[in-house]
Amino acid sequence: MLRLEVGADVSLESERGKAMSRIMGWKTGAYLLMDAKDKRLTLKQGEKVVARTLCGGAYYGFSSEFLGPMPEIAALVFRYPENIIESSIGASARVAVVLPVSVSRTQAPTAMRLEGVITALGGTGFKMLCDMAFSPGDTAYVTGSLPTGKKLDSVSFTVVQAEERGNKFEVAGQFAGNETAEAAVAAYVEEIASYGAFPENIASPDGHGIPVGDTCHLHIGGYTQVPTVFRGVVGEKFILIDPPAHGAKPLLAARGAAMAIMYMAGGVAYRLETQMARHYTTPAQLWAVDFTGMTKKRGTRSCTRLNVFVPAALKSGDDVCYGVMLDLSEGGGCFATSCAGFYKGQRMTARLVLPDGGKVAGLECEVRNVDSGREKTLVGLSFDPGEGSGLVEIRRFCQYCMKLTS
Repeated sequence: MLRLEVGADVSLESERGKAMSRIMGWKTGAYLLMDAKDKRLTLKQGEKVVARTLCGGAYYGFSSEFLGPMPEIAALVFRYPENIIESSIGASARVAVVLPVSVSRTQAPTAMRLEGVITALGGTGFKMLCDMAFSPGDTAYVTGSLPTGKKLDSVSFTVVQAEERGNKFEVAGQFAGNETAEAAVAAYVEEIASYGAFPENIASPDGHGIPVGDTCHLHIGGYTQVPTVFRGVVGEKFILIDPPAHGAKPLLAARGAAMAIMYMAGGVAYRLETQMARHYTTPAQLWAVDFTGMTKKRGTRSCTRLNVFVPAALKSGDDVCYGVMLDLSEGGGCFATSCAGFYKGQRMTARLVLPDGGKVAGLECEVRNVDSGREKTLVGLSFDPGEGSGLVEIRRFCQYCMKLTS
């Protein structure tokens, strides 16, 4: 399965030359959008290309067909690839996580170590944000611990991609021959994957917070809550969406027509006031709307949820239920378990160990929702506000991780 990321670099090659591009968006099974900033490669409609990219810590190679340009927004449209080859770095399951670590260039005890956070993890590699600049081919060392208690002690890795992201560096690394560490990571990833939890995948929000591939809703003209889908982002200029329809009737909008887009990302509801910029029917059916409007948001959570996957236990009276905390924020979390019998409004206390070793015990919480329609029961929890030691420890961890990733 191809796991795409807005902004990921892509090398393109045709019979007439090579060029670099970046992924702007996609519609699975239909098209792939890339930028047209590199003028070295001129393509004709129907021309075949070979593309290579690194997304989510995995290398992909695929062939495609050029469908045509969208010159007004500097975009190239290709047919969505079918014959995808994935390299060994991504052959195992990959999951999105938040694991604070430190990174160094040598294993020496006196080596300078900088903070970082692993954001995606697989059995053979990972993706990390850190303050240290790297180049592809560099060897470096990562130190930290898994929530299972296994230590990563100066585990060597080879940098396969490095890119500046704001004031951080995003590094994709491949473990370099530490079988013990790789086995521990693979077991941890396999356990996470068994819960069907947070694959590091298609609908991840891009750097601007637009969750490409997710549904959003339009308010336009006299129509409200019209569903459509985010298809791409063009820098900070345009957002690309599917042309909306009301029932079976396609909606029409003139250039400059005002509209509002409502969507969810990271547990926050957003409202983007914008206007129509351009309507495309070929080579792909898309609306381009301005990315310059005022975005208003209202939090549905007190903090963006962090994917943690840590062992946890809930207690109600004399009954104790064991499971894992899939995600966590300052205000609550999602608990997965094989137990049953939970109900909305149920009062409980929680205990868990955070990924960086912080211990939480006696945390008062309330069940907000229960989803038992799958192999594991998922329990949404809301933590009681206050200054108890458990909640203080969770706030510390959440704020620390947000600092590392911002």
